[in-house]
Amino acid sequence: MPGLRRPEDCSRLARTAAQTCDGLVARVVGSVSSPTLDVLYGLDEMSETLCRVLDSMELCRNVHPD
Repeated sequence: MPGLRRPEDCSRLARTAAQTCDGLVARVVGSVSSPTLDVLYGLDEMSETLCRVLDSMELCRNVHPD
């Protein structure tokens, strides 16, 4: 994952992903009165954002000796 070099980077990447998802949630909630594919795409983008960070952290947890 770009930007993941040191343990301290985990917190920064998590905060960035959370901020991105906050914006996506606002977009999805705003679309609820007239649901379209935008809601589905917004949810998919949230999933992608979270999984990108979580999967990277899980890999590090499993392969790093510390």
